[in-house]
Amino acid sequence: MYFANPLGLTWFYNDMFLISAFGAFWPHFEHLYGMRYYIRRLWLLRGGKVLKVEHSNITRMRYNSWIFIDEINLLTEDKLLLEEDKGINAKLMEEDG
Repeated sequence: MYFANPLGLTWFYNDMFLISAFGAFWPHFEHLYGMRYYIRRLWLLRGGKVLKVEHSNITRMRYNSWIFIDEINLLTEDKLLLEEDKGINAKLMEEDG
């Protein structure tokens, strides 16, 4: 491949310009890759024990995922891990949450 070198730079600096041209597209690629499966809807089902997540991608194909609340590490308001009481001392969830 013929590449014009009007400034007379060495191959190292010429390659840096070519690589930076490809690197300019990286933010666009990261943005599209991040939108691959964005969440469209969330449902909390079965008395708050199961979370149904509806994902979709750029082509609007929809995917459903089921997540059991027992598999999630819940966080409190101050971002600490919530360790629930399970068993006799467990409190039932009320309407106000």
